[in-house]
Amino acid sequence: MGSSPPCTSLHVTRTRGLTAFLLSAHAWTLVGFLCLVDISYGLKCWHCIAENCHLDPQDHSTAESRVCYQGQTCQKVVFEMMSETEKVTYKSTVRSCADECIPQNDFNNCTIEQYTSRGCVRRVCCDDSDMCNSAPGLHAPDTYIRLIPYSVLLSCFVFKLGPCAPHYS
Repeated sequence: MGSSPPCTSLHVTRTRGLTAFLLSAHAWTLVGFLCLVDISYGLKCWHCIAENCHLDPQDHSTAESRVCYQGQTCQKVVFEMMSETEKVTYKSTVRSCADECIPQNDFNNCTIEQYTSRGCVRRVCCDDSDMCNSAPGLHAPDTYIRLIPYSVLLSCFVFKLGPCAPHYS
């Protein structure tokens, strides 16, 4: 009579299996979170306010890497204006972090009046990867690489595979 009824034994076994499952789920969530921790720090952007900022920032010493504040994005602003009296075109490129970056491209519809009075501006905003305000075509897909652990974790739960699967004895 010292043994427990079969349904109590089954309940304990299932509870242990469920506990192991929950512990592994918490462990995988922690691993996934740790893989994404560096996203919570600020985005890295090129910072350049000088005459040669239109060049690739990796090729000159005036541009530097800066970590933006949480919530900021990278921007690259190109400004052009022509002086009618001096017959000179002024050009400027600035790269920096921005609190509110609203994309703008006056160059598509820039009239002579606008070009000679207040100038034309092209502002490109990005937050898809570090240093994304560099020369065109140099975006790194590291944000997507950081999402791989979460994709694996999600498929693990959906298909009940690997270390997430409950193991009943």
